[in-house]
Amino acid sequence: MKTLVLHIGMAKTGTSSIQHSLGEASAVLRERSVICAPWKPYNHSFDFTVLFLQNAKKSHYYKQRSPITDADWDALLQQLREQWIDLFSSMDQGVCIISAENLTRLSSAEIQSLLTFVAPFFDRVRAIAYVRDPLKSIKSQWEQDVKELQEPMDGQAVLKRTKQRLGYRFLQKWRECLGSDNLVVRKFDPAAFHNGSLMEDFFHALGIDGLGETTVEKLESNQSLGANGTAFLLAFNSRYPQYLNGAINPQRGLAR
Repeated sequence: MKTLVLHIGMAKTGTSSIQHSLGEASAVLRERSVICAPWKPYNHSFDFTVLFLQNAKKSHYYKQRSPITDADWDALLQQLREQWIDLFSSMDQGVCIISAENLTRLSSAEIQSLLTFVAPFFDRVRAIAYVRDPLKSIKSQWEQDVKELQEPMDGQAVLKRTKQRLGYRFLQKWRECLGSDNLVVRKFDPAAFHNGSLMEDFFHALGIDGLGETTVEKLESNQSLGANGTAFLLAFNSRYPQYLNGAINPQRGLAR
């Protein structure tokens, strides 16, 4: 039996760490019949989700490639489709895991397009999502903006956007498209993780036993800055902005 697992990476729930851990352990996992794409970026928001967007030209992936002609863009999307088809076709049995934050943003029609694409290759499609209280992640969201060099927001603006980005409504769309039996929802609470490990909790929730941190090492990624790191980066950005007069600021050092 071949099963596709879609990790719906809700923001600030250890998604980057899960993606990096799975990607780096892809060779070891394949020996256990767990298939993860071995190529980077391990966040599949860029090269998987984009295939099902009704307006893919609004995606971050398109912005990264622009300027690009329509013909070249269509050829690039076809290349991505073939890349995933080759991975799916390489499986005889087992579980394939795809992880992408922006799966939360797909409409019901886009989810159905995704399911149609993967249907010839899998007997079952499941999804797993970690969720957390939006009010408990405001600090992390604000620090993320600082790391991404965005203009810091005031408290009310951060609160409003955090509620929008971390709402739970996306779960209803996935439940309706996959069925309740195929949707696993876990609370992001390190104190309650199976064996105290995020990766062990991830596999345990999917019913995949025998894959602990001795097999898949948890690799920290996209960690919070902390008070001192945030204060430093704010001061650094103020003194050495990333862009100066419409170009990369040469005084920023390693900005390139």
